[in-house]
Amino acid sequence: MDLEKYISKDLLFTDIAASSKPELLQRIIARLCAKRPVLQPDAIYREIIKREQSSSTGIGHGLAIPHCRMPGLDAIFITVCVCQTAVDYNAVDGVPVRIVFLVLGPETHPEEFLYVFAELAKKMSIPELRENILQAHTPEEIYRRLTAEKFPLSHG
Repeated sequence: MDLEKYISKDLLFTDIAASSKPELLQRIIARLCAKRPVLQPDAIYREIIKREQSSSTGIGHGLAIPHCRMPGLDAIFITVCVCQTAVDYNAVDGVPVRIVFLVLGPETHPEEFLYVFAELAKKMSIPELRENILQAHTPEEIYRRLTAEKFPLSHG
């Protein structure tokens, strides 16, 4: 499997600005749900916040990967946001966040969900890839840069 399976060009955002972690999450979720009207923004936000309360998904180096599994979904998908300005996200290294990957998946197939999350975190640990994404100005540029770096997803 490759990244293309999980990312849609219409779920890549470069124009979201927020002054706080809750505002950032709400704005990303609102944009996601505007593109996918079958999704329930309040339910997603509740699940993401519940996950954030156990530990921050700000994994360091200006990157956050909020994630949850939701009933009613039949596939894993990823929303990508490059923030206009860095947001204090309570990241493990204290660095404000500029890149956010919101990962949603079905309650079924937890192994695939965890594998995708782990591979995404591993790939985004590459400084050059993070920098390439930060330099992208359009959703198309983000998509090209992400998909040029193949994810070795062979599970499922």
